Amino acid sequence: MKAHFHKVAKPFQSSFLVRHDIAPNFGRAVHYHTDLELHLTLKGEGIRFIGDKVASFEAGDILLLGENLPHAWRAREKEGAGVEAVIIQFKKDCFGRDFFPSGAGAYS
Repeated sequence: MKAHFHKVAKPFQSSFLVRHDIAPNFGRAVHYHTDLELHLTLKGEGIRFIGDKVASFEAGDILLLGENLPHAWRAREKEGAGVEAVIIQFKKDCFGRDFFPSGAGAYS
């Protein structure tokens, strides 16, 4: 599966973006971006693809994804189930250059 680049559209002069997504499914192709992403699943279950890993996801999961890391979520189709997530996307240095030590923390 080829990942597509996704430009994170943040408000002018903002260092991060917060989204609250409620939808029938996450529905995006495998994609990557230059921002880190904190992904909290509030509702739904299914399969997630992150880098070369495939795993199940469910409500309550929280992940920190590294920059330029291909990823996608696919919810199990259940009548009226849908998905809900809070997603925060931010630049690695938005909290200062030394907040994330080199090679630490993010799922990569």
